[in-house]
Amino acid sequence: MQRKHQKISSHCPKRLRRNFPDVEYFGITIKGKKIVLPPVKITPMDTTTEDIRNKIGKLGITEKDVADIVKWARKIHVPKISHQDQRPVIILA
Repeated sequence: MQRKHQKISSHCPKRLRRNFPDVEYFGITIKGKKIVLPPVKITPMDTTTEDIRNKIGKLGITEKDVADIVKWARKIHVPKISHQDQRPVIILA
């Protein structure tokens, strides 16, 4: 059981951490009314574009897959703005 509190961080009980000996970080997602904490592997900063391309290839992700997901994301998540709706914004500091 985990108590909800105002602190930014949360502690994972030792009995759960034992199941993930090589995991340092967990992502946070919400599925319905459940909080899911999938293990996350941090990519080193010295990772090259070639390393990333190799991993994508090993996962079987194609250029078409990427194009399809970008098209889907833009269609679902980006609102369409007509030129009539764009107005200048003035920021007063």
